[in-house]
Amino acid sequence: MPATLGFNARELIKATPERPFNRLHEVLEAIEDKYKPTGSANYQELDRNYQELSLEGCKEVMTFASKLQEANNRLLEIDPNVGHSTPQLVNKLLLGLGNTSSSFRTTFYQTHNLLPEKDKSGAVKTPEVSWDTTIREAQHFEKNLKTEEQVKVALLATKRRREEFQGQKCGHCKKPGHNENECWMLHPKLRPKRLRPDKSPLQPAGHDVNRGNRREDPPIAALAAKSEEKH
Repeated sequence: MPATLGFNARELIKATPERPFNRLHEVLEAIEDKYKPTGSANYQELDRNYQELSLEGCKEVMTFASKLQEANNRLLEIDPNVGHSTPQLVNKLLLGLGNTSSSFRTTFYQTHNLLPEKDKSGAVKTPEVSWDTTIREAQHFEKNLKTEEQVKVALLATKRRREEFQGQKCGHCKKPGHNENECWMLHPKLRPKRLRPDKSPLQPAGHDVNRGNRREDPPIAALAAKSEEKH
């Protein structure tokens, strides 16, 4: 461990008869006492770092939440009284999601309590929303938002390809929708085959494929009508 420390830290934990540093926790305590952040100037810097955090600089909700937690822990190291409570952390996370999350934020405020709801006797009726619940729901919203963006991109790409296709004009037949490499007049083999009604030789003469029954031969029908007139 001493090899990973700077010169001043190694001098600090150098063994003496008064402080032999036989145990690891003694070394850690000595380093912490020396380098633990203290003072108003340090607090102002750490608090400014905390306040400037946002999703825009972190890209993902989980990264944003982790950095918020880490910045708050550093504040607590200075003094427990200058750290932020869970409701403050939750609100900071929600506000840091940006304007695109306004609908999610409104719904979250309507369905969760940042502070516990109490009855007249002071008993908690509805607890405050937890930090983990806030992160989980924010991640779910983030996933849905990314899915919507992917769908929009795909639709725009399809629209662009359709417009490009419709804008094509064949140099041979002058018709739109294809180029010379796809022209059926130049390349008859590219023309799709059309299905034709099945004319099977097994079907009897006069069979109507569409009606599914046998038609009478017109001359025979005329003779039958004349015969009936004679009788």
